[in-house]
Amino acid sequence: MDANKKTLGDIFTGNNVSRIPYFQRSYVWPQAYWERLLEDMLNVSEANEPYFMGSIIRKEEIAPNEIFKVNNLVDGQQRITTLFVFFKVLSLVKEEEIFDDKFIAKVRGHTEVSIRHSRLDKPAFDWVMNLTKLEEVPEEFKNSQVTKAYEFIKKELQKDKDKYDIWNIYENLLFVVIDLVHNEDEQQIFDTINSLGVPLSTAELLKNHLFNQNNETEYEQKWYSIFEEDEEDREYWEQMIDRFLYAYLQIITRDKKYKIKSIDRIRYMKFDKLFDSYKHFLKKYMNDDRQALVEGVYQAAQKFRKIFRPNIINRKVHKEDMLGRINEIIYGLHQETIIPFIFYVELSVKDQNERAKLYSIIETFFVRRVITRATTKNYNNLFQDTFISNEINSAEKLVHYFEKRGSVSGIPSDSEIKDAVNSIKINNREAKYVLYMIELERRNKLNSTDMLGFSKYELEHLMPKKWRSNWKDIPADGELSEFRDKKLLTLGNLAIISGTLNSSISNSSWTDKLEGKENKDGLRKLGSGIMTHADVLDVNVWNEEEIDIRATNLCNDIVTYWPYS
Repeated sequence: MDANKKTLGDIFTGNNVSRIPYFQRSYVWPQAYWERLLEDMLNVSEANEPYFMGSIIRKEEIAPNEIFKVNNLVDGQQRITTLFVFFKVLSLVKEEEIFDDKFIAKVRGHTEVSIRHSRLDKPAFDWVMNLTKLEEVPEEFKNSQVTKAYEFIKKELQKDKDKYDIWNIYENLLFVVIDLVHNEDEQQIFDTINSLGVPLSTAELLKNHLFNQNNETEYEQKWYSIFEEDEEDREYWEQMIDRFLYAYLQIITRDKKYKIKSIDRIRYMKFDKLFDSYKHFLKKYMNDDRQALVEGVYQAAQKFRKIFRPNIINRKVHKEDMLGRINEIIYGLHQETIIPFIFYVELSVKDQNERAKLYSIIETFFVRRVITRATTKNYNNLFQDTFISNEINSAEKLVHYFEKRGSVSGIPSDSEIKDAVNSIKINNREAKYVLYMIELERRNKLNSTDMLGFSKYELEHLMPKKWRSNWKDIPADGELSEFRDKKLLTLGNLAIISGTLNSSISNSSWTDKLEGKENKDGLRKLGSGIMTHADVLDVNVWNEEEIDIRATNLCNDIVTYWPYS
């Protein structure tokens, strides 16, 4: 390892080409970082003094067929990518030759931009680097963060080009460059970078741990094709890959063939130590067989994507789609903690009817516990360890497990549901979920239309929290008002509507709330077609008595649709 102070001219000179490895992250700098860089470049231009830009780590690459001297850019790609875009745009704006003179590698008649970008960003980066004049970004590159940087920098430099002295900037930027020879441990460097706070994701670290230049074909077939090949893949896995990697680890580390020690199994349950867990498991229990792990991840990821659908809350729900209804629990109730167990069920239970029975019990568990405000503190152990370790892979086993534990950690009874519906405050998201599911079941019973997506509905308090302004039927203070304040937070007073009431209508009198006023819609319009409060629309006076009547009706639905046993 060799560390030296260098200028841009020292780093990108002659036949030197820096390659961003294919397994590195894509370019991710946001606008705030571009703004900061432009501010820094302006200060350098005006001061005309050396300015430290941080460190760059690069590793020598042994490439016999290369005509250029190539090194891998282990760290610094975000800053260097942005600087190349900046100098390219500034050269074009000011009509200077500096970019072609200083940022192009040259040897024996061959020329090449001194940065070879990673696969994901290469097309957009190359488009910017090959410009001979400022142009609009083609449609095919508009989603790239590289071209977004180009557009922003172009806009800002066109306004203030005379403020930037391109040569002052070029000559004054300083870096500490750490050069590694080919036999030094690049993985150790990655781990060190991460430990120092650079936000490398679990997936990025694991990808780098599993792949290198010697198995690029395997990377393309087993990782890139699943996680990175197109925009749709990247969008899905950006929000789901850590959940997938965690769920998969919980399943494979409970496979009896590995004989995992209890202390390690506990270690592997720590979500924030996921990459460390994979490294430890791979070395200790898989004999560092990276190819086997790659194959396992490849196969499991394809199945995972078909199972878990975070966008389900934006789409219609089919009443008989039990897996879809489980997704509603995960993404409607924000219960991602159950993902490992659901993944285990999908992988291990081949009979579709048996899976449906299992999911029906899981749904009953959540609906009833949400209503009773039961504790969630044991959910991690339950769904990420206990159920998988004990091979709870049938409805019979799941029912037996809950029966042994009673309502405290199992399924609340009918009497507990009745008490809760009438007296317990339920938070907005959970109330919305319960009403949404009751609505779904009522439509199922009547063979009515499918529901809109969960996110398409809003929760409304039929009697508003700010009732004192327009509801004069009881005193504003005293025991009656205190009782009302508690009662209006219970399920009988809550409804889902396909829109949002204007605040003036939401807090208005009952008549105005029903009918609306001054061209503002009321419940009769925005709540039209919703079965769970159809009877409410014909009530002349809404009060505690009516809340109790509706609560009883909802309670009857709950114990019918989600029976205790």
